[in-house]
Amino acid sequence: MRHWQQVLLAFAAASLAGILASLVVANLGKAEERGWEQLSYVMSQMSQGQKPEALKTLDTLLSSQRSGPVAVNGFLLRSDILLSEGKKDEALAASREALRQAASPEYKALASASVCYVLEEDGKTSEAADAYGRFIKDFPDHFLTPRACAQQGRLLFSLGRLAEAKEVLEKLITLYPSTIWAGDAKAALEGMKGSPLQKSTATKGAN
Repeated sequence: MRHWQQVLLAFAAASLAGILASLVVANLGKAEERGWEQLSYVMSQMSQGQKPEALKTLDTLLSSQRSGPVAVNGFLLRSDILLSEGKKDEALAASREALRQAASPEYKALASASVCYVLEEDGKTSEAADAYGRFIKDFPDHFLTPRACAQQGRLLFSLGRLAEAKEVLEKLITLYPSTIWAGDAKAALEGMKGSPLQKSTATKGAN
């Protein structure tokens, strides 16, 4: 699951780098410009393992930047740090706040994916499966959607919702055939055929 988290962070870092590069030509207010600089500093602290210091920097930032793209990025980073420290409820609250504040489709997708990830890491399997389903429905063309399909299919299977799992995985193979997740989905479908859950369901159906 760490891969999923790394994808989110890499996307956030790339977005942040682009925004910082545009500060030279963008007519941003001093407060907003300072906010992006602080976010860059937070990511530097995180890369050096300075998580408590990064959280303090974020707290200072979010006390002054209560809305907008800076705040959304801040809450996403806060969620990541808190999750890495095992503070799952706080991490989920931060991700949901990022989603609540997200205005653009890009930020809504990123925040939605973060919510899915935290729910799954927190062991809330049913909620996570449903959240992945909403992500797939809301963002069918997003680059994270094939990965979301794979995760939802796996979670549904673990919940014993085999028909739904099969439907999601087959959809993944049909709509995103060139992705690495399509190959995983094919293997998962093959694995389902011989699983105890599949055999139990087939037996019940026969009776």
